[in-house]
Amino acid sequence: MVVQNPATSFDPRKTIGAQIKESLLAHRVVPKAAARERIISLLGDVGLSSPVKVAKSRPHQLSGGMAQREREP
Repeated sequence: MVVQNPATSFDPRKTIGAQIKESLLAHRVVPKAAARERIISLLGDVGLSSPVKVAKSRPHQLSGGMAQREREP
């Protein structure tokens, strides 16, 4: 699913990494122990130059283009 307005799709109380982790664990994509590495890998795959920093960021700290990339994978 590609959300048309990613700014309203993120929970502002949680980091980007935490929100991606919820999805990965809910769909059993990876075991809990491997989730962090998978999150960093996914963020790097969409072309973000600093995936560790993005994972620790909250939604309002991302630019519009970065937020769109976050929801597409």
